[in-house]
Amino acid sequence: MSTPQKKQASLLAFFGSRGSSSSSPSSDAAPSSSSTTSSASSPAKRKLPSSFSSGELSSPSTAEPPKKQTRPTELQPQVKHLIAGLHEPAWRRVLANEFTEGYFVQLAKFLEQERQTKTIYPPPEHVFSQLNLCPFDEVKVVILGQDPYHGPGQAHGLAFSVALGVTPPPSLKNIFKELENDPEVDFTKPDHGNLEKWARQGVLLLNAVLTVEARKPNSHKDKGWERFTDAIIKAVNDKREGVVFMLWGKYAQDKGKIISKRKHHVLTSAHPSPFAAHNFFGNKHFSTANNLLKQRTLTGESKKPIEWQLDPKDVERENQRRWLEEREAEWTHEEQEEEEKGSSDHDQPSPAPQEEDDEKDSGEEEEDEAA
Repeated sequence: MSTPQKKQASLLAFFGSRGSSSSSPSSDAAPSSSSTTSSASSPAKRKLPSSFSSGELSSPSTAEPPKKQTRPTELQPQVKHLIAGLHEPAWRRVLANEFTEGYFVQLAKFLEQERQTKTIYPPPEHVFSQLNLCPFDEVKVVILGQDPYHGPGQAHGLAFSVALGVTPPPSLKNIFKELENDPEVDFTKPDHGNLEKWARQGVLLLNAVLTVEARKPNSHKDKGWERFTDAIIKAVNDKREGVVFMLWGKYAQDKGKIISKRKHHVLTSAHPSPFAAHNFFGNKHFSTANNLLKQRTLTGESKKPIEWQLDPKDVERENQRRWLEEREAEWTHEEQEEEEKGSSDHDQPSPAPQEEDDEKDSGEEEEDEAA
């Protein structure tokens, strides 16, 4: 029986490239028996069960305990293909258990089938851009969105952001307007709508759903992404401290109910869409976030404020190129280390079983194994 450490190492070694097959749990259930009472004067003749003569009943002393059902560590091919674009090592470790859950397997199969006949945004290599650009240990601010943009070339993995060269949508224009009107923020409207600079500083721009069919908003709702992004929020909530969450609109606020206000800072307002922007303007979330980041957390740490001002398009394009070159080298190194670690654990022989202690009762051995 493999230990939890080996299971985790096997999962992390390129997520299933070296996996061991798991045995299916036993579904045999112990048969139930009923006893009848008889009077002393007229004893009733007991009818033996048919299984008795065929030898199907086993003695309680020799019956094997039921096997525990374990989650397989080998990833499905569709899952491997889906998460091939998730390179950031810390996020892969934090979310490792999600990749073997049934809902995620079904999600991966759904997306693979959809991409065969339909146009799905963003492209596969950008589905997890929000995690690759903002490593788990560097998250300072979380801005929750709902659904990727469904127009050509818009979505690239970051909530509210668009690729360089794409005209900013109305919601993003309103975000820029709020930044310009905040007296405590130095911001001038940029010549593009790409927010990767924010992500590189620790702003997790997370949509609740990470993919969408072209020109069909909310088309991938309730396919499994909501549960996955809940796991992302829960991980940040449980394992980080002093993170600023910006929840715009009822949908984001409902999704953020799991966030601990004792450990983190939660800012709420209306959504920046044209339908609700009149209640979004003036929330001063961006200056408030920086003021909160400067405060010391329970562990005595403070965080560097976010530089909200975006660089000109040409400068940003060059910054993206240099950042990607640096991170790709780090990712390759991390993946090689994980692969070697997984290979070492896989090749290491299992420890020899300990000799039985003659003084130990067999019943005690069964209890220890079950525990």
